[in-house]
Amino acid sequence: MMKVFKESKVYSLFAALFWLSVGLAFCIMAFTGVLVKIYTGLPETDLIKAMDSDKILSVEYRDMPDFFVKSVAANFDPCYFTHKGIDFQGLYKYVSENLLLGNKNIEYTPTITERVARMALEKVGQPEKLKSFFGGESSFFQEYIERLRESMLAFKMELKLGKGKIFEIYANNSEFEGKKGIIEAATAYFNKRPVELTSSECAILSSMLKNDTKKELNKNAETAQKIKKQTLYNMKKAGFINETEFNEINCDNVKFNY
Repeated sequence: MMKVFKESKVYSLFAALFWLSVGLAFCIMAFTGVLVKIYTGLPETDLIKAMDSDKILSVEYRDMPDFFVKSVAANFDPCYFTHKGIDFQGLYKYVSENLLLGNKNIEYTPTITERVARMALEKVGQPEKLKSFFGGESSFFQEYIERLRESMLAFKMELKLGKGKIFEIYANNSEFEGKKGIIEAATAYFNKRPVELTSSECAILSSMLKNDTKKELNKNAETAQKIKKQTLYNMKKAGFINETEFNEINCDNVKFNY
């Protein structure tokens, strides 16, 4: 009797392990299917490159002031020059605490590459087969699927485009308080070409991308100075400028083109 009981326990254990393995295998296959569907729905990098061709006013990365590039990186993505398109630590925190634990106060700050990926995905939209697969636009998973799409496209862009081209697309397609792209912004606010911008003016322009005050910086000199100082502080923290450069540029008053 005891022998039969032991054999039945062993059988139950093996049965449980078997069905657990089957379930795990199905989960892996399903997740793989999800990734394949998402990846096949991503736009090609040639299409992303073409985003600049829609604009008459665009500037190449090599003609952008180095100080502008670093000031934007300091504000949005201090590790831009070293990562592979994704902030894995930030993404892990966002998924684990926001998705799994329901802490909506945790937000993920996208990298510059992911911001360009979002621009591209907004242009092409989401494939209908992907919408239907995940239950339509109102699906609970849509927010997280979109985040995954952005991250996967960002990684793909890093491999095929490179940092310079990605930043070029970002600077030529971003809004600087209503002005589209760095050339239009530099002309409107300072009556200069991007290559002619001073370090202080570069800091102001990058601050316009990150302005949460709801005040137009070109009409609020005091606010502009405060936000410029924060940008310079971010640059110093990221190691892009030293204390002497910080103080020198911070004392430089910017004159807007009224």
